[in-house]
Amino acid sequence: EYTPEFRTLIGSLYAPHFKVLGYTPNTAADKNNPTTTARLRQQVVTAMARAALDPVIRRDLVAMVSKYLGRDNNSINREAISPDLVNMALAVAVEDSDTGFARQLLDRGLSSTDTIFRGDVFSALARTKDIEFGRSLIDDLLLSDRIRSNEAHALINAFMANPDYREYTWAWLKNNLDAFLKRYS
Repeated sequence: EYTPEFRTLIGSLYAPHFKVLGYTPNTAADKNNPTTTARLRQQVVTAMARAALDPVIRRDLVAMVSKYLGRDNNSINREAISPDLVNMALAVAVEDSDTGFARQLLDRGLSSTDTIFRGDVFSALARTKDIEFGRSLIDDLLLSDRIRSNEAHALINAFMANPDYREYTWAWLKNNLDAFLKRYS
């Protein structure tokens, strides 16, 4: 966990870059070097949202996710957010929303056939603050036929990367390793 002083420092270092890059890939840098600028934008917005916990950026990302997901459960609005920000924005939305949002996102992910969207959803769900819900995802999904093998591996990695779930995930994996290997080998 970062100290408030560190969060302030990160915000002061990255804010000037964010002002230049913004959320949308329509700057001069995007025209000259789109790939590098997309990576830089992703790192800058991630630092501002996740390390600095900038409330305006987090609010904006949650709003973008709302537009991205829309009201229709069968489609997503790809124009609502830059593709390189989707994964991180979904994680911020999971962190800043209630468990009801996370459950709806889970349902959307499970019903989708879009591999990239599913991956983004499952890694974002590992950021839930609802420990009971997070543990239920580990218990109910990792051996389920509702997720693909690459998604199970990504889900384990995402939960292991979250300090709130690391010990529980490790214990689950040790207790279920034979079944996990049999399911996904």
